[in-house]
Amino acid sequence: MGGMAAIQFAALFSDRYDRLVAICTTAQTSPSTVALRSTQRAAVMLDSKWQNGNYNLQDGPANGMMLARKIGTIAYRSRDEFDSRFSWNPNLQTHRFDVENYLEHGGEKFATIYDANCYLVLSRCMDLMNIAYASPTYEEGCRKITRGKQVMLLPIGQDALIPAHELQKFGSVLGSQGVDVHLETLSSMYGHDAFLKEHRMINPRLSAFLKDGVQGARRYLHDINAY
Repeated sequence: MGGMAAIQFAALFSDRYDRLVAICTTAQTSPSTVALRSTQRAAVMLDSKWQNGNYNLQDGPANGMMLARKIGTIAYRSRDEFDSRFSWNPNLQTHRFDVENYLEHGGEKFATIYDANCYLVLSRCMDLMNIAYASPTYEEGCRKITRGKQVMLLPIGQDALIPAHELQKFGSVLGSQGVDVHLETLSSMYGHDAFLKEHRMINPRLSAFLKDGVQGARRYLHDINAY
C-alpha cells in the first residue's frame, strides 16, 4: 500500500516531488489480486464474532483474522522460500507440519495487533488502486506523472501477490511518454516480502537513485554487472 500511495501522490501532486520510487506494487490492481483479497475479507466477515462490524473490541473476529493472514502470507512469499525453509516431515506427536505452525503463529500475532474493520477498509482501498481513475485510459492516467520526473521501479520476479509485469507495464507506458524510468526486475525467493527482507539488494539501489537519479541507478547496475 505504501507503493500505491507513492504512485498516487506522484500522479496528483506533480509539483511536490522530483523522483518517484515504487517497489513491489502496482499502478492498477489486477482482478487476480482482488480475488485473493476478497477471499481474505470473506474469512473475516464469516467469523461469527465479526457481527457486521459491530464486534466487541476485546473479543473480535480473531479466527477470521488469523485465516486472512494465513492466506496472505502464502501470497507474500514464494514456493521456493517455503520449500527451502520448512521440512516436509510432520511432527509425530502432533501430526502437524512446520509450515502449519509458522502460519498459525503469524496468524495469531496478526489477530492480536490489527483491528478487523481497519483491515477490511485498507484491503478494499488497495483493490481500488487505479492510476487511471477519472481518466479515459490507463495511458492517460500515467500522463499525470509528467516529463522531467525521474522514476525507479523495482518489481520482484517471484512476486505472487503483485506480478512483476504490472510495474513493467507502468514503466513501459511512462517511458513511452517521455518520463525517465529505471526499471529493474529483481529476483528473490522472498517474493512480495522482498521489499522488507532484501535490504542488501534494495538499499544500494535506493541510495544510488536518491543521490543521482536514474543515471545513478543505471551506473550502479552497470558497476555490479561488471563484476
